[in-house]
Amino acid sequence: MTSGFQGGMFNKVRWLVMLDIRPFENEFFQVISHSFPLLQRLSITNLQSQKNKQNSSTFITFAHLFELDLKRTHIDYVVQFLFDKNTSLPRLTHLTIRYEPLATVTQGFTNDAAHLTCAKIKRLVIQEPFVRPEKFLSYFSSLYRLLSSNLVNIGSSYSRSLSIHRSTTHLKHDGTISSKPRHDFKDSPYFGRKAQMPKHKNVES
Repeated sequence: MTSGFQGGMFNKVRWLVMLDIRPFENEFFQVISHSFPLLQRLSITNLQSQKNKQNSSTFITFAHLFELDLKRTHIDYVVQFLFDKNTSLPRLTHLTIRYEPLATVTQGFTNDAAHLTCAKIKRLVIQEPFVRPEKFLSYFSSLYRLLSSNLVNIGSSYSRSLSIHRSTTHLKHDGTISSKPRHDFKDSPYFGRKAQMPKHKNVES
């Protein structure tokens, strides 16, 4: 879609790709939000600065949008969508973006203007490498909670693994006993090495 779109009503559209060499102004996104009320995914490609960003007071809501791709946009569109005074994205959880405009707009992940939106992000895609600042995870607090939850799950699995490997004897149906020496923690697959399972030793009862 280009900036020549005149509006309409498209209730069945869930995924929209916007691309133009002319800027998408704030009022145009108002048209988009009204024309695609059930939009869930939005990808924007536009490297042109917005012309009317200083004079616009239009507040925009994308009520169902959960995925947003801004990796090929001018920094103005990062401000447009991440600042909650400009745009409401109550369901946004997936964001694709370049690191430099993200760090600039958030003032090194310290300002409040984009914090509300960023705090809901659960999947953040930044393709270029970067050094994570100290306040990065606290700014993207849902990412931090998700990472913490995954660590807890890994820890629980590891504990279950240890309880299995620590088991030393099993009574077989034929009356023999399978004896297993204690398994070394460092050989656990959770530490990146394939566990070497000890051989069973049968002891006559």
